[in-house]
Amino acid sequence: MSKWEPCPRCGSNRVKSTGMFMFVLLGICMISFGLWLLIFPIVGISMLFIGVLFLIVSPFTKNTLQCEDCKKSWKYPAGQSKPA
Repeated sequence: MSKWEPCPRCGSNRVKSTGMFMFVLLGICMISFGLWLLIFPIVGISMLFIGVLFLIVSPFTKNTLQCEDCKKSWKYPAGQSKPA
């Protein structure tokens, strides 16, 4: 079974997966830039904090799909409880 379904809002077929990997990568980048910017403590500490938040949130974004047309995000599979 593939991780794909049409958008529940607009019915578009232009759907992409915005899973856990993107948030982990973004968190690691924010932390590394934050370490470099610790010469400006307010900016560096803020970026470290935001990077850690991205890493904490990343497991909850597993199986998330986003429509490229209307930008709606939803968990896959959304319609698992639908009758056949």
